[in-house]
Amino acid sequence: MSFESKLKQILKDIKDENPDKRYQALSQLNDFKENDDVELEFSIFEKIAETAAYPFSTTGEDWDDPSLWLVNFMSDYQIPEVVDAIVQNYKGLSYEAKVRAFYFLCSFEEENNLLAIMDTLDQYAPTGEAVLIPEALREYPYWVKKIVEKHYPLISSEEYKHSMYFLILYGYENELIRDFHKAFILPNLLQHFSNLKEEYLAYNDSYSLKNVYFSWDESYLEIRYQMETFLMLLTYHYNNEIQKIFNEVMTWNDPTLATRALISTMQYGEAYDQQLLEKLTLNVETTSLVHSGLSRLRKEHLFLNGGEKQLVIARSNMFQHVRLSDDFEGVPMNVEIVDYLDMENDYGQPIRFYMAAIESVDQATYVGWVGAFPLEVPDCIEMWDGTYITEEEFNEEKINQYKEEFMARRKRLKESLQDELQYEEIYVFPKKWLTTYAVILGLWIFHFATDFETGILPVGITSAITAYAIQFTYKFLRDRKSYVRIVGTKLSVHTAKQTGEIELHQIKKMTLRKKGRKRIAEIYNRSNELVISFPQELFEYDGLADTIEEMTDHLKEQPYIEREY
Repeated sequence: MSFESKLKQILKDIKDENPDKRYQALSQLNDFKENDDVELEFSIFEKIAETAAYPFSTTGEDWDDPSLWLVNFMSDYQIPEVVDAIVQNYKGLSYEAKVRAFYFLCSFEEENNLLAIMDTLDQYAPTGEAVLIPEALREYPYWVKKIVEKHYPLISSEEYKHSMYFLILYGYENELIRDFHKAFILPNLLQHFSNLKEEYLAYNDSYSLKNVYFSWDESYLEIRYQMETFLMLLTYHYNNEIQKIFNEVMTWNDPTLATRALISTMQYGEAYDQQLLEKLTLNVETTSLVHSGLSRLRKEHLFLNGGEKQLVIARSNMFQHVRLSDDFEGVPMNVEIVDYLDMENDYGQPIRFYMAAIESVDQATYVGWVGAFPLEVPDCIEMWDGTYITEEEFNEEKINQYKEEFMARRKRLKESLQDELQYEEIYVFPKKWLTTYAVILGLWIFHFATDFETGILPVGITSAITAYAIQFTYKFLRDRKSYVRIVGTKLSVHTAKQTGEIELHQIKKMTLRKKGRKRIAEIYNRSNELVISFPQELFEYDGLADTIEEMTDHLKEQPYIEREY
């Protein structure tokens, strides 16, 4: 039975009212999805999409959404036929299937995909049946611009207002739009802000870390997120009345919202409360937000002008690390920096790790380490991540023991990383040449079969092609053992003509030099001596360049890396 026949039977069984039969059919569909040998005709996707729009019976259990399973199956095929089939059957898809379809349309950049999104919004947004997911559009500013220009009136829709406000803000922040339909947007924005403010004020007096991240959880965080969007959008519509709004928000107990209002106030040169700036800077929730806001305004000199920036950033970074960690429930109620360790990293740079005492919601206090911070620049707040939390409860009398355990762990980690493969590429035979060999073989068979009297090509041309293929084969046999790899922090390159290696922190520059028609990659050490060179065509130059750049971006003197274009 062909793949299409088996799939058609699965599509039939998926419609069955018996949940056991549906489950079996969905399992078979998943097996199909995992089978790399499955090849389907384009016409089958229309049938799959039609089935996805079928009004299925359902048990209400998470697995029982055939529409989603079918759209997910089609999403492996990034072809126009799938896009068209989804749009034609969009109305009947389940909500989760529409979400999956939206992410599929945003998974590869084709003009047809943008048209598909626009079509679904045109047809189904008026009835609230379309799905719009702003986060999926982040990589496509041109798409965002087109969607905003046509569909900005959706801010008056309860269903789509927050998504459209987000996209409008994205448009302003990325300079895609300017003074955009203010006569329509501002009155709506002020009204929506006023409505949301009433919801927020119900929480304001009881604001605390425990309530936000444990008692209120998502209900409050959603209000905060929407309020942040409104406040940032109001900045682009600034006037005296909006400044009054900012003045009020700066009195609220949520430090994130107060920071948004403060930064906007400073942006327009208005008088601000220096004590409030200091308070928000020292608040673990908003330290990084204050710093990024001041950096954007080119006012970094106002960030903790009195010093100890590194300590404050360390405390804030530990808070954010714990908040996002799966190993710690919720957020810490308090983070205190209790000590530090100075050392050198693998590249000989002086660095510092801070020991932190992290108080949990159950009042137990745990040990954590945050860093590493470079010490080459005094009070530097840049950091490459080595932050982690231990399972050990903090005891002030054991601080020296914690330091010894940290150094022992660091030694074990260093030893394991020394042998860890970070990057590897081995020169392989280009498969496209198999076709060339097959054609050459066919031509010679034809010549021999016809006693060289006739042929598709003259024997001389066939001989020339054969000679070129032989030359290529010789080059492949010569270079077949070539490789480039990074193990630990050491780069090694082996070719037919050279073997060389260098520690990453010793690289001064990696450049491209023309040699006839070829381009030669050359790597120099800190003494400006050529250490490694190889033909660029042997390896994926950009992939190697990206890896070296990523692994050396923390160095005070980063290597210069020339790009292909």
